[in-house]
Amino acid sequence: MSTATVPPLVAGSADARPPVIRSRDPRAHSRPTSRDEGWRYLPLARLGALLTDAPGSPVAGSAGEGVIVHRLTAQQRDEGSSLIPGDWCAAHAYDASAGATVLEIPAEATGSQAIPVRVALNEALVHDHLIVRAGAHSDTRVELVVEGAGAAGLLLEVHVGRGARLRLVLDVAVEAAAALLIDGEVVLDSDATFTGLSCQRGGAVVRTAIRVVYRGQGARAELLGLNVTGPGQHHESRPLIHHTVP
Repeated sequence: MSTATVPPLVAGSADARPPVIRSRDPRAHSRPTSRDEGWRYLPLARLGALLTDAPGSPVAGSAGEGVIVHRLTAQQRDEGSSLIPGDWCAAHAYDASAGATVLEIPAEATGSQAIPVRVALNEALVHDHLIVRAGAHSDTRVELVVEGAGAAGLLLEVHVGRGARLRLVLDVAVEAAAALLIDGEVVLDSDATFTGLSCQRGGAVVRTAIRVVYRGQGARAELLGLNVTGPGQHHESRPLIHHTVP
């Protein structure tokens, strides 16, 4: 299991955030409480089984033409994934998913039509890991729709290759009783461009935490959000931009 400690964003300042422990091992993290900065607004009691050690089932899903879909074993995923969770819920989802589904967009692929991807939460408890890889110099749009009524901890990992352009729409259209935690990472190579639109319009509790990592110079990212929230619903988005290069 990989473990790393990320220092405060403003080292030495009075209001600096505490270091973030990033580890794939749930034992390296504490379960979230209302005293934690990243979770204090969330109605934790409504997460139910997502705060237990119970493992969930994988999602059911489908993808349209334009992507190559394959499944990685846990060992293959561990060797090829760059995602290292920063909280207990994400680490438990990583551990419980026991692999990942990969959607490969070939290098230099283009298309005027969006590639539809549907993810269904058909079981009472779901844990899974989805990886989207846009090959170098590709130019595509993906519409990812999440549906269903269960409780789910999902990991979304996106890699945009050198000079590629990816537009990703994340449409959370789950049923009113659903509880959904999405922890994601977008990694951009040199001169890559990413535009993400997160639309939350269902669920009792929906929390998305997306981290953008610039791995190459000249990369660009734009994050957009739309929440359609009714009585009794809680929708929360937590983006983080991380520059590893100038």
